[in-house]
Amino acid sequence: MERWDFWLLKVLPLVMFFLGCLMDFFRKDSLKLWYKNYLPLFIGAPFLIPFHFLPDIFLFGTVFYSVNLLMALWLWRLNWKNWGLNIFSAGMFLNMLVCLLNGNQMPALAGFDSRSKFHQLLTPETYLPFLADIIEIGGYFITVGDLLMIGGSVIFALRQTYLFLKKT
Repeated sequence: MERWDFWLLKVLPLVMFFLGCLMDFFRKDSLKLWYKNYLPLFIGAPFLIPFHFLPDIFLFGTVFYSVNLLMALWLWRLNWKNWGLNIFSAGMFLNMLVCLLNGNQMPALAGFDSRSKFHQLLTPETYLPFLADIIEIGGYFITVGDLLMIGGSVIFALRQTYLFLKKT
């Protein structure tokens, strides 16, 4: 999993998202204004970390995906004028929704470790199969939600960088 496509698909959106947050921080005149826009991340993210170590996938998945679903909605609500964050939040929401509806596991066509507790094989009984890992890029399967998160994070970072440079 150490290929360019893994970094492009999984790491780049996070880097671009946090770059956008950083540019927005430097652009704002008030820490309070900046913090208010990203409050769901500051509250939700630390809450989720301990759940990665739980052995029970049902408990982990239910809590993890439910909190992520709420974070996506809250992030969208606080930043509804920001197109990049709207697109990112929509992708996050779609990924969490399909996981919650399918036994807390992401359905996939192939390309995952059979011992994975986070994925399951796509079957005719799968709910919302069009939102599952069905798009193959470089040997990896990604979702429509992943594509929205990638696009949204890039738009968000570019917009925040532009606004920061415009201010200075």
